[in-house]
Order: sequence, then structure tokens, then C-alpha cells
Amino acid sequence: MPTIKDLLDAFAASWRVALVALVASTALLAADWYKLEYVADTSRWVINGAFIVGIVSGAILISYMVAQLAKVIAYPFKVYAERKSKKDVESKLKAHAEGIHSLPRDQKYILAYFYTTKQRAFPAMFNHPRLVALIQLGYVARAGGTHSAIDWPHYIPQHIWDELEENSEGYTIGERELEYPLRTGY
Repeated sequence: MPTIKDLLDAFAASWRVALVALVASTALLAADWYKLEYVADTSRWVINGAFIVGIVSGAILISYMVAQLAKVIAYPFKVYAERKSKKDVESKLKAHAEGIHSLPRDQKYILAYFYTTKQRAFPAMFNHPRLVALIQLGYVARAGGTHSAIDWPHYIPQHIWDELEENSEGYTIGERELEYPLRTGY
């Protein structure tokens, strides 16, 4: 004989199980109420058990319906919050990207060189002295993983690249002035 805890666990597993139990116990109680011959000889403890199962499964179904109703009511607020959050992130990224216009000339040249040569990703020493400031400001990022410290992959984040494209005339270098900015002495 299952315990009440076993019944609660079974009903809580799925609302369908609770619905089946509610329908079955309601049918058994209705048959007893109308004195149908099929349940006339059923003992009282079965009827009492059906009553308890009906109450418990009904309560579980009601709590499930309330939870679903709360989800439906909260959905528009959730969508609004997600859109607002996305707009906030986009505006922060845009403000961050606009900071490239106030960089020192040598740092601007590094970004302009890679934009002109269309290299969004490039290898460089892990702690290249000319890249450290750009990395700290978030205008250049290091790729993760295990690589050679001499040729570590770096890349320009998408929002920075987009800002370079929007202001391409200021970040395009002519062929005569084009010189690789990360030369090392070795």
C-alpha cells in the first residue's frame, strides 16, 4: 500500500498524473454517491482514500494552474525586461566603442592598420608593449586557449570593429603609410 508521501511524489511528478488521479477519485466518489451497483460493495476505506486522493490531486492541479497563470501574466514583463537589458547592453557597447576616437595616435594607428588590412584577428606577443593599453581598455582582446607566447591570437571585438567601419575614412591608411605596427626586435 503506497504511503501519502508516495502519492504526493507521484502527483507532483506531472500534472497529468494528478489530473488522472482527480478524475478517477471523482468518478469513484460519484459512483458511491449515486449508489451504482459496481461500487455498492466497496469498503469505506477505499471511498475515504479516493476522497483524500481527490483533495490532494485537486490541490496540486490548482497550484499548477496558478503557477501557469503567473507565467502568462509575467511574460510581457519578462519580454520588456529582456528588451530593455539588450538596449542597455547595446548602448554601453556603443559608448565603449566611441572611446577609440580619443585614443593616442599610436594606439589609433594599430587599430587603423588592422582595419585597413581587414585583419580582425592577428597574432602578436602575449604581452606586446604596444597592445597592453588597448587590451586593458577592451579595444583588443586575447583569444583563450593554449598558444605560443610569441604568436598569441588577438582580435578586435565586434562592437569596436563596427565602430571602425562606421568611421572608416578616419581609420583607413594609404598604402604608402601602411607599416606593420607590432614589429619586434628579434
